Amino acid sequence: MKNYLLILLSVVGFFACQTESAEKQIPTNITEAFQKQFPGAAIKGWDEGKDGYEVVFLENGVVMEAKYDKDGKLQLIEEEIEPAQLPEAIQSAVEADFASYEIVSVDKIIKGDIEQFEVDLKEGSTFIEVLFDSSGQVVKQGTEEDDDDGDDDDEGSDD
Repeated sequence: MKNYLLILLSVVGFFACQTESAEKQIPTNITEAFQKQFPGAAIKGWDEGKDGYEVVFLENGVVMEAKYDKDGKLQLIEEEIEPAQLPEAIQSAVEADFASYEIVSVDKIIKGDIEQFEVDLKEGSTFIEVLFDSSGQVVKQGTEEDDDDGDDDDEGSDD
């Protein structure tokens, strides 16, 4: 039993060190911009992408994500919301066009002054992701397999 506890503590310690070292590699301009825009938020983790940095954090009990370019400019904010928080137009569109699907998760995406909603839906073993504008119009739709490139390029539009 003591060996298991020792192994568990070693693994936890290893991952704690990895998180610390990953955060130390984030440029100061990025971390300062984040702290200024989200004071008091609890950081869950940082990730570096080809175009900038993304941080997952908890603010007021809500899981959120912010993406910054390499200059520290905020590109978008993504917030997990409950399906009931979707605008009525989107709820109606889901009921009309995706009636056989069940909502798995919803993210509100804010990019500048554009607000969009990413709705993950499931029907049996089929998963689809639908991006709506705030008026309920579909901006983009794809299956989970369509987004396996890992670049999260479906978030927000370039309008």
